[in-house]
Amino acid sequence: MHLQAEGFPIEIISRIMQEYAYIDFAKTASKIVLSSMNEITFQYKYVIMNYHGGIEHIGVLELNKEINRTIMGGINYLRPIESLRERLFGEKLPNCK
Repeated sequence: MHLQAEGFPIEIISRIMQEYAYIDFAKTASKIVLSSMNEITFQYKYVIMNYHGGIEHIGVLELNKEINRTIMGGINYLRPIESLRERLFGEKLPNCK
């Protein structure tokens, strides 16, 4: 639903869902991974509290679309949605709205 709301074709979404049908969790000692996780946690907290007045006033789809457009250091200071499109389609997009 979220990828569809971002304008991705159903064929791409199906391929991604098949590739990630099984997800596992593991420990990491990577400071880059831990830093990225902390960064995105901070972004979610900040957006929820400062732009929408708390968790009870925001929809998940709206929240994810906003976070997808927040510049992230762990992906070379790109927006996550731009990084995903670049990986899936091999094209660098100048601005993502």
